[in-house]
Amino acid sequence: MSSPSVITELPQNGPFHLLTFEDTPGFEALKRAFLDEHRPVTVTEAILVNAMLESHWLAQRTRGLQDTCIDGTTGAVTNEKHYSLYMRCHSTHLRAFHKSLTGLQKLRAEKRKADLGLEAQKVKNEQHEMKKQKHYWDVMKKDLETCRQISLNTMQNIKARAEVPGFEAEYDAQLAKLGLTTKEDSKHTAAQAA
Repeated sequence: MSSPSVITELPQNGPFHLLTFEDTPGFEALKRAFLDEHRPVTVTEAILVNAMLESHWLAQRTRGLQDTCIDGTTGAVTNEKHYSLYMRCHSTHLRAFHKSLTGLQKLRAEKRKADLGLEAQKVKNEQHEMKKQKHYWDVMKKDLETCRQISLNTMQNIKARAEVPGFEAEYDAQLAKLGLTTKEDSKHTAAQAA
């Protein structure tokens, strides 16, 4: 089974922009790391990976904004309202990251399960086909053995008729004892009935 091609560029999930002071090469490096790690193969997977990237980036952004609300020397919160808002935003982005990661893992697990189910069905079908083929060849082997035995019996009968005087009469008597008739008797009976 060939592996699907990996998506190399993430789709935009909506308006997401880097701020002018943010590290654009750092963002691109993080995007590349996400692509290398998660290797999305479907559009849905790519969307989930991009959502993880953006959520992680935004969580880090809000962490930096939280730091602007804290006095660097005393550690006291200087703007309680903004600090609280940034904390909520940070938590929201972390939850969004984990939700996307969970969605990606669930999607892949379902795909693996479906692939395994298809593979198991394929193996089951192949096993069934092998059983049918084995049965066919077993029947053929039995038929061949039966034909061989009939040939041997016929050869013995022909040889005995040629070598033993009175064999045919004795043979017909034995058949009659068993309630069986020879071809000649069947022809004779059919001629009498006509």
